[in-house]
Amino acid sequence: MKLVAAVVVLFLVAQAYTQTCDEGWVHCEGTENECIPEAYLCDGTYIDCSNAWDETSCPCPPGQVKCPNSTECISERWICDGDQDCPGGGDERNCPDCPGFLCNDGLCIPERYVCDQDKDCAGGEDEENCPPCPGFECESGRCIPGSWECDGEWDCENDESNCTCTPSEFQCDDGLCIPGSWECDNDSDCRDGSDERSCSRLVMPGKQPPVPGLPNSKRVPMTSRLDKMSKRKIKRDQKKRREDKARLSCSQKMDSLRL
Repeated sequence: MKLVAAVVVLFLVAQAYTQTCDEGWVHCEGTENECIPEAYLCDGTYIDCSNAWDETSCPCPPGQVKCPNSTECISERWICDGDQDCPGGGDERNCPDCPGFLCNDGLCIPERYVCDQDKDCAGGEDEENCPPCPGFECESGRCIPGSWECDGEWDCENDESNCTCTPSEFQCDDGLCIPGSWECDNDSDCRDGSDERSCSRLVMPGKQPPVPGLPNSKRVPMTSRLDKMSKRKIKRDQKKRREDKARLSCSQKMDSLRL
């Protein structure tokens, strides 16, 4: 009698466990009590179960294949076509005939990605043995126009580092050259602020009494309004030049993508 009662209890417990989801909902296998609508199964849009069970074992539609180590499906025609469509580029690995450049790890990338100053292979081999840079080569390997070197603007990490300033310019501690009139004008123009260090107390000539013990030769006049206006104009021109450079770089990148 006790045995029969135990079996009945086990049956009721099992039945209660298997009926945790309402009608029209399914239980996420491998979870304790997660339920999702049946319509969410293999919808290819969202992972709804916490363990991704609802999208793990789903077949791809006709003409599509599943990406390696992923639930995503892509067109069969996209396999080994030179473009990475699967997460991690799994659709372009170990291709029998790579139409572009074959990375050491088996990844196939478009030929236009080679020597574009952007490492697309994991080991960076697509940027090795490239022809010499016709302009200025940055420490990172990026190639910029030679006219951008020592032009007073940082276009990469070292294009303003070893510049020789003219006698009328001030050289910042990091190597950048700025107009000499910008030194000690209460406005930091060097990235490191070195143009405003070791400055004497700034005073307007004739407006303040002499400081006891401080020779007049040590008194530095404040920058005139005309100098300030000229400086603002120069900085506006620099900003416009930076914007032009950015447009040029973007245009060159788009041209390489269209090739």
